Amino acid sequence: MSPLRNSFSYRAILKRAYELTKKNKILWFFGFFAAFLGVGGELESLFQNYSSVTGTSKTILSIQTFYQDGIFGTIFGNIREFFGAYPAQGFLFLLLLFVVTILILWLSIVSQIALFDSAKKLNANKKVVYQEAYQVGNRHFGSVLGVTLLLRGLWYALLAVLGSVLVSWFLERESLAGGIAFIFFIFLILIPISVIVSFMLRYAVAYIVLKEKSAIEAVRLGWQLFKANWIISVEMALLIVVLGLVAGLVIAIGIGLASVPFILIGIAATFFGSASGFAVAVVAMTIVWFLVAALVGSMYVAFQYSAWTLLFTELDKSRAESKVVRLLNRLGIRTA
Repeated sequence: MSPLRNSFSYRAILKRAYELTKKNKILWFFGFFAAFLGVGGELESLFQNYSSVTGTSKTILSIQTFYQDGIFGTIFGNIREFFGAYPAQGFLFLLLLFVVTILILWLSIVSQIALFDSAKKLNANKKVVYQEAYQVGNRHFGSVLGVTLLLRGLWYALLAVLGSVLVSWFLERESLAGGIAFIFFIFLILIPISVIVSFMLRYAVAYIVLKEKSAIEAVRLGWQLFKANWIISVEMALLIVVLGLVAGLVIAIGIGLASVPFILIGIAATFFGSASGFAVAVVAMTIVWFLVAALVGSMYVAFQYSAWTLLFTELDKSRAESKVVRLLNRLGIRTA
């Protein structure tokens, strides 16, 4: 194994990722569609579950109430009656939903692949065009989809098997202990596994796109890379999340300032009794919000993938030393 490289720098990687994102708007385009896979990155499940933990007990109690009152059965019964009364409309609805889902899935995965490939080429000062990027995305689509379904499928299977036992116990026995056990189950088992799977998936896709590895080989290599560099992976994810929060705060302030003219127009329209003027102000402000959110979200996703591409390239060359390990070594605390 290659020796540890103490010169490893997050700042250099993040700076370079920022430069690539700023100068190459083609990455924004791919970032928009890749955002459908989520913009929170590998720690998304952690923050989502943490932010909702205060309402978890109420949610579980609500589920118990719905179960006991037979609301779930009523809902499924109404759905069954609708499809029985309107089979053609129901079939067309399901077909449309299936087509839209497949289209979004294809666009998001192909764009994810295109981001990895484009970031690598742009970092090497190579030219990137849309057609070639999507050709690369289509070429690796099957492998990336397979890896995604495999890793995510295993995680959801674990959730279904273990989670259903606790939920059933809670619903049937009306035991609060079951709800508490379910909460601990989420935080001690499911969330850590979900985070690990997300890192493995990120590295596995990188191996498929950047190293032309097969799906199974990419999963194996992705696990090995994460296992050898899990502290670095978590540190990078935290840095990206922090930068995202800062950018989000700045954009929120910007959106607030940009909304002032529309708010004033809406107030004036209300004062003069113009319902249409108020409606136009609201619609225009909503469009501005959407455009700003889409633009910033696309740039942030492009920045994420650029940073992970550069990090993967560094880690694949040789083993690096994390910031935490370096700090502990300086303090005289030796690590393995």
